Amino acid sequence: MRRLSVGALVVAFLVAFSVRQAAAGDDELRAAQTSLQEARQHLQAAKGEYSGHRKVALEHIEHALDRVKQALASDKKADRKEDQKLEKREDELERQQQKLEKQQNKIEKQQDKLERKQQKLDGKQGQ
Repeated sequence: MRRLSVGALVVAFLVAFSVRQAAAGDDELRAAQTSLQEARQHLQAAKGEYSGHRKVALEHIEHALDRVKQALASDKKADRKEDQKLEKREDELERQQQKLEKQQNKIEKQQDKLERKQQKLDGKQGQ
């Protein structure tokens, strides 16, 4: 029982760690997104054109925001694809498990049949 609970703790820790690592990456992207949005607001609020540099900076920020948005979206797509692959693999493993259980049942039935035959033979030889 103790091994089971230690094993369960290890698995839970590993799952939590990997989820936290993925979330940390998303957190960094979301923080960058927020910073870019704040920078955009500051540039929009600034008076003057600064020889066109303010406009170019705003364009670069919009481009960067689009890239961050794409990164977050692609990460979600990759996660969904990975989830789908895992589900397919789990389904396949479950089907294989069911086949193995059926084969095990057949083997057990054959063993029972052989044991009964052996008992009959032993009974005949004892007479």
